[in-house]
This record gives sequence, C-alpha cells and structure tokens, in this order.
Amino acid sequence: MNPTLPTVMFGLSLLAFALIPCPVFAFDWSYEADLDFSGEYNTNILLSPLPHQDVWGTLLGANLDVSAKSEPWTAGGSIRILDARYFGQQGLDTTNLFAHLNGQYDISERARLKFEGKYVLDSSLSGLSEGQGLVARRLRRSLVEIIPSWAYSLSERWILELSYKFNDLSYDQADLGASSRVVDSNAHTGIMDLSYNLSETTSLNTNLQFISYTADPPKVREMSAVSIRHKFVNAVLGVDHDIDPTLQIGLSAGGQFIQSDRNTIVVSDQALSLGVLTGRNEDLRTEYVVDAYIKKEFEIGYLRAEFARGIAPSIFGDLQKKNRISLMGRYSFLEELSAGLRFDYFEFRNRNSADIEISGNRINRDVYRIDADLLWNWTEALSLQAAYRYIHQTRERIPGVQFGHRIFLTLRYHWDKTSI
Repeated sequence: MNPTLPTVMFGLSLLAFALIPCPVFAFDWSYEADLDFSGEYNTNILLSPLPHQDVWGTLLGANLDVSAKSEPWTAGGSIRILDARYFGQQGLDTTNLFAHLNGQYDISERARLKFEGKYVLDSSLSGLSEGQGLVARRLRRSLVEIIPSWAYSLSERWILELSYKFNDLSYDQADLGASSRVVDSNAHTGIMDLSYNLSETTSLNTNLQFISYTADPPKVREMSAVSIRHKFVNAVLGVDHDIDPTLQIGLSAGGQFIQSDRNTIVVSDQALSLGVLTGRNEDLRTEYVVDAYIKKEFEIGYLRAEFARGIAPSIFGDLQKKNRISLMGRYSFLEELSAGLRFDYFEFRNRNSADIEISGNRINRDVYRIDADLLWNWTEALSLQAAYRYIHQTRERIPGVQFGHRIFLTLRYHWDKTSI
C-alpha cells in the first residue's frame, strides 16, 4: 500500500507532538504496557454462503501507552501491534497496526485546545466486518483521522466546542480485484457542539455538523471513471438525565439533509484525454436520526440498552440506512471474576434499487450478533478471558443463511503505569 498524503500528515503530527514534551516544559512522563496471546477457533471466518472450512488461529498483541503532563500541556499516545496467523484456510494471515495520539493545551481557565489523531492499518477480518459492511474476502485498509478542536466555557453552565475532523480511508488494490466495487474515500467534517447543564442531573446538547464525503470507485471498465459526492448537514438536539444515582437515560434526535451527486465519465480517446459525461445522478433528501440509551447500575454489575438510527456511506460509497439495537450487561461473581453478555441487531437498507443495480452487490441485509465472555483477573497483572461470538446474517436475493461461531481464549499480562 503506497503512502498517501494523509498518512504523511499523520506522521508529521506524531513528530510535532513528540517534540513538544522537551525538558524546557519539564514534562512528567509515564507509560504502561500490555502483552496478550489468544487462540481462536472460527467456523466461518469470512461469513461465506459457499462451502468453507473451519479455521484455527493464534494472535499475539502488544500495547504501549505513553503520557506526559506539564501545565498547561497534556499529551499522550498509544500503539498496538497485532499479529494473526490462521490454519485451515489460506489468505487470512495479517499484521495490524493501531496508533492513537492526543494532546491538550489549556489556554485559560475557560478555554482549551485539543488534538486527536488516529492511524490504522488492518484487514477486514479485524476491522471492516465489525462496522461498515461484511465482505467475503480479506481486504487490507489504511485509515487516517485527524481531529483538532477548541472548547470554551461561556459560563458555569454553557460550554461551546468547535472541531474539525478529517478522515481518509484507502484499500490495498492488490486485495480488491478487478470486479470489486469497494471505494477509497475521504471526508471533511465541521462540528459545533453547544451543551447546557440544566441541573446536577440533567444536561442539554445541540450538535450541528457539515460533512463533505468524496469517493472514487475503481474503474468498472476500460477508459471509465466514476466519482461519488455526498454532502450532509446534521442538526441534533439531545438530553441526558440521571433519574437517580444508578439509573441514567439519554435521547438525541434530529435531521439529516443530504445532497448526493454521482458522475460517470467515459474517455473516448486516452491519447487526447477526451472525456464525455455519460451519466449524472443528483439526489436531495431529508432523513431523521435517533440515538437513545438507558443504563442501570448495580453493586455487582450493570445493564444497558441502546437504539440508533442514521444514514451514512457504505464501503461501496452509496448511502445506506442503518438501524441498531443493542442490549448488554455485566455481572461480577467475585472481585476477580466477571461475565459479560451482549446482543446486537443491525438492519442495513440501501436507499433505492438504483444503488443495487449500479454495484450489483449492495444488498439489503440483517445481522444478528451475540457476544459472551468470562474474565478472570488472576492477579493484578495477569488475566485470562474466554469469549464466544455467534453471528448470523441474511441477505436479500441470496438464498440461505450465513452464520458462524467464534471462540477466543486470551491470556493478558499488564505492566502497571511507571513514571520515567
């Protein structure tokens, strides 16, 4: 995968923040680390509807978190490397990298500047299948996010925050293949967040966003090009309320105004670079968004329920409605022993049949997922976790049900935070 401009920008940001904590500022440095080893058994790792084999895998991961503080600066960063090797099916081995960077500068008692950056180099086996869409083969991807922000306390109750988010997502062309419709994309987002503390138990929030999304799908045929543009204006009002010290509820609702534009160009003479606009599809629409939760805490655990609805680009660049219902909880049998259970239901719906006809593989689908785990903290440093996942997917116009079982056993060793 070739380096891109966003990757270079992220690297320069890392360098800049690495130079900030120099002896002149008298920073207090500290670090902590983890090392984990996992064994995995998976009956359908790619969720394929075709005949497939069970696989066994070994995963070795290492984490390092570094932080530095010196008034008025705070800086930190983390890096995780995960190496996965599988047996029983070829083309699944992967080495993933996750890097995160954050910093804060307190301008005054009321104002502060913040920076957050993220770089991810992974495959669909560990990242993509959990989020935007499920694919039937391994895809390497590179993700860069850069988020600077400024926050100001207008009063004891009012807080204003302005931020900008840059997101760049690209795929390894060698993994895509000639028939793939997966797109490279980038998005620019401007955000204004205004919050008001109505009381000690209730807060109100207003969130405004403008998003400009651009995607360039691979060529469908010789001498052709397609460009996809989406512009979003999101306006959301929210409230969070503590009914009592153990019961919290929250509701956010609003609208999305979306403008979409798809251009198709066929080059008639490559030598002269002559182009003819053969197709243009513009669309304006308004959608509603909802995000709600309720959480109940107990002395020995908690229960939480969530519902979310919205519309966003899929991995193919088209707009896709997504509804999610989540139920989760955790129970502590002992101080060292706890168990967790989670259920998720995802409903993915394409905007219209034209989107399906263009791609040929953007199909409505429903996904059910159950996660369960048992965690034993053997000592303060050493822990053992057993986890199970069942995932079930049905897709429109594709017969049969895709499902798989995954079993994990993870041994983790943690080094306590150490000052340098």
